[in-house]
Amino acid sequence: IAITVITAGATNGDVIVSATTGAITDANAATLNVTADGFRAVAGATGVATEADPLETSVNTIEGSAVGGFFVTNDKSAAVDNVALGLGDTDGTTGISSTGTVEITVTNALTLEDPIVANGQLVALTGTNGAILSNSTDPADNDDIDINVGSSGTIALRSGANIGVIGNPVEIDAGTLAFTATGDVFVNDRVSGLVIN
Repeated sequence: IAITVITAGATNGDVIVSATTGAITDANAATLNVTADGFRAVAGATGVATEADPLETSVNTIEGSAVGGFFVTNDKSAAVDNVALGLGDTDGTTGISSTGTVEITVTNALTLEDPIVANGQLVALTGTNGAILSNSTDPADNDDIDINVGSSGTIALRSGANIGVIGNPVEIDAGTLAFTATGDVFVNDRVSGLVIN
């Protein structure tokens, strides 16, 4: 599925795009692709967009799964969270799952309401002018790990403010962590031994 422009209600309209056996691609270069409240993208092969040409969105909530990578750039704050539970959502608990690299860039703050899972891969999250925050419901529960790439995976966090907050750090399972932030950094590695680059 090649996306040019899809527009739904910016506060109460969701867009769900599913390519069961194929890829989802950006068909208009750097022009905005999706305007909606929530956006879910599901790609059964070769991923959601590419690193060189991510999907450009203006949404409040991002969710999806991909066989391959998952690349989205959003022009405001957003949360990784469930979109329209029941409409093609298989579990209601995972925000983004991918067998390849996950790169999400938002202009302001990025809140992790539901986990990002990409075992053995790179997850790169950027809040250009805002924080990267966890909203885990139970910090003592491993089911609430915000970003899970396993011991062979890498997480890269770039924030124009803080990463996590006191009492609610970003919960991860990773082998390697790289980060830059203009504010405080609160990250908790829950499972694997961690190398910080």
